Amino acid sequence: MKLFHPFLPALVGLFALILTAAAQPIRGVWDPVCGLPALDLTGIGNPGGYRLSGVDDLQAGNWESLLDLTLGTDPTRWHDMNGHAKGRRFYRLEKLEIRPPRVPVANFRLVDHLGVARELYREGDAAVIVLVFGDNAEIQTHWPAIKSLAEKHQPNGAVFWIINPRDTRDQIATLAQTQSISLPILHDRSQALSRAFGCAYAFEVVALDNSDLSAFYQGALEHSHETTAGRMRRTYLADALDSFFAGNPPVISRAVPAESPMPLRDWGTLDYSRDIAPVLIDKCVRCHSPGNIGSYAMTNHQAVASRSAKIRRDLLTGDMPPWHADPRYAALGNDFSLAPADLDKLVAWLDAGAQRGDGPDILETTPPPVPNDWELGTPDYIIDIPEQKVPATGTVNYRYLLVFSPFTTNTWLRAAVLKPGNRAVVHHGLVFAASTPQEFVDIEGGLNGYFAAYVPGLDPVEFPASTGKLLKANSLFAVQMHYTVNGTATTDRSQLGLYFSREVPTHELKTKAGYNTDFVINPKSRNTRVVATNTFTTATWLYEVGPHMHCRGQDMQFEAEFPNGIREVLVSIPAYRFNWQTLYRLTEPRLLPAGTIVRISGGFDNTQWNPANPDPSATVKFGEQSWEEMFIGYMNVAEAR
Repeated sequence: MKLFHPFLPALVGLFALILTAAAQPIRGVWDPVCGLPALDLTGIGNPGGYRLSGVDDLQAGNWESLLDLTLGTDPTRWHDMNGHAKGRRFYRLEKLEIRPPRVPVANFRLVDHLGVARELYREGDAAVIVLVFGDNAEIQTHWPAIKSLAEKHQPNGAVFWIINPRDTRDQIATLAQTQSISLPILHDRSQALSRAFGCAYAFEVVALDNSDLSAFYQGALEHSHETTAGRMRRTYLADALDSFFAGNPPVISRAVPAESPMPLRDWGTLDYSRDIAPVLIDKCVRCHSPGNIGSYAMTNHQAVASRSAKIRRDLLTGDMPPWHADPRYAALGNDFSLAPADLDKLVAWLDAGAQRGDGPDILETTPPPVPNDWELGTPDYIIDIPEQKVPATGTVNYRYLLVFSPFTTNTWLRAAVLKPGNRAVVHHGLVFAASTPQEFVDIEGGLNGYFAAYVPGLDPVEFPASTGKLLKANSLFAVQMHYTVNGTATTDRSQLGLYFSREVPTHELKTKAGYNTDFVINPKSRNTRVVATNTFTTATWLYEVGPHMHCRGQDMQFEAEFPNGIREVLVSIPAYRFNWQTLYRLTEPRLLPAGTIVRISGGFDNTQWNPANPDPSATVKFGEQSWEEMFIGYMNVAEAR
């Protein structure tokens, strides 16, 4: 059913309907007080879903969708708040015989203005999640209305997130402070999330039913118009939320915003060969190639296009590439995350259908990295660790294996790599080196550092420039191996590879740590906070930090408190992942004056919404097994000389 009606602002009164197939004609009203056209949609025909569109030039036929709404028998009148700016406008109402299904939205994760990671699928306790998209100027304009809605509906289980795709984190944080904005403002620095939600206007809201993560309203927050009788408002989001919490579908499920277009990047037509494949080769193929760690190989366009949904999801959640440090703080030399523009480009290409284009498929013609047992090349010396039998089932306690160093003189190393022999069962391994019994005691089973390590996600790398680790003469290696069973009895023969320094380094690198073993994580608790410290009594260079927690680990931050009282965040990991325990290397080492305290703070998520959580009902304390927890912040340091 299509109904057309023209409005002429120069005239006042009712206007004839051009075309109608309704049981009752639509009445057009021109209100001389508010100066706006209105449509009386009461009793036009069969109840159901409709779409209202408008056009200024009927001959051109460029209809703009204005509303998606559900009509029944109740009186329904709609004012076109933009009508006062139109010289002539026609309207069309179409019956939606088959309404599009409400499709669940994809998961995403962004960091807010306070440095907290917010992930959609971890908000499972919410009834509604309201996403408010806009830049600082629009947020400031609309903040009173947003605040009012949040205060009304948060007690009902509504979560409100503001999402800014335009301003910097510092600008966003300043706005939140000066305007006393109490809601999280998520930084969509790549603009990919705003693009993924189809936000075409400078200010747009989305309301999600958290029971199925589908949108029950998207569009304008409200429409308003100043009249001689006062301000006229149509509160679309407020009405939709009231309907939802009353157990009813909203009358209006979409209303086009009055704001200008959202100024997102315009990629035009993206070319796979020119724009996409080079990014995949640079950031993805090193793992996603035959024989490497990636779960599939990006060998050609088809291999990528067939996994579009998974790749898109991993990009929006930040799970791929697996880099979890907050870019707001110190520059990190081993940062292999996607540049924001590249992430946005990939999402735009995927959403456009992941088209092949006409250029060559350089994924096919560019040789992928060749898998190498030793990623740094063959070691100068390899120490075989005694073979271990791993049962099919049960709990395997930590095993400590002793191996004597063959070197009778002090030896400087540029790298030390522990290579697991059977990755299917090796959970992690730590190597400790000591030349006296007291040195083993001081290590405290790894709480105070290690000589070499293997943990999931840790890349084998050489030690930072001008540093090396000293292997003292006649040392003894104690190798701590942690195995997890997988249902099949098997064996493991891991190896320790040593790489010699060609010259004596300027600084001796040591791995230290701040840790806390005295914590309790209550069942189903969402954000249990833990703090550890390490005080440096001498001036020290800090090169790298590495967070270590288990499955409930949520975030960790390394902060320096200098002797003069100034505090500085060094590295922040707002989204810790147990399977990717990265060692974050500062681009420039940080000098910590004598007396500096490094404060390590973090949190644990013991809810059912943490997909890695082995048991949300458990009370969790410090322990060695992965279903227990640890809180250790490792630091690679060298005494300043």
